[in-house]
Amino acid sequence: LRQNPNCPCDHRAYTQVIVPDKLGKLTMADILNASGLAGDAELNIEAEGYIYAERRACACDLLPPGRFLRIGRHEDTCPACRRPLYPSFHLHTAVTPRVLGERGMRTPLGRLAAGAVQCVIITSSTRGALVFERNAT
Repeated sequence: LRQNPNCPCDHRAYTQVIVPDKLGKLTMADILNASGLAGDAELNIEAEGYIYAERRACACDLLPPGRFLRIGRHEDTCPACRRPLYPSFHLHTAVTPRVLGERGMRTPLGRLAAGAVQCVIITSSTRGALVFERNAT
């Protein structure tokens, strides 16, 4: 069957990947390599339950750029000063390797404030991977 070009559904094939260590101890480069998608074009990366602050996302200047912010409990507040975070093009639910940059790709997720992440979702234009740690529930 051919795919209907007007179908709004995501038809990418997703694979499940289990890594032996905690995701918070791994770098995004490690996770991409484990996923098998490291060489694919148009990659998007999501750390489930987090958004990525590419640049300063709060006027307080206490929140360093280039880190993840946990969503859910304090979804719309700065973790440093607790003031509201307003929608910004500097906050991303999905990031690319280019947005993460060399530092973001080579720093363990725990040091980027995403140490408790349990799933990383990686997609390219044609396929995807769900990356879990071995003991995630």
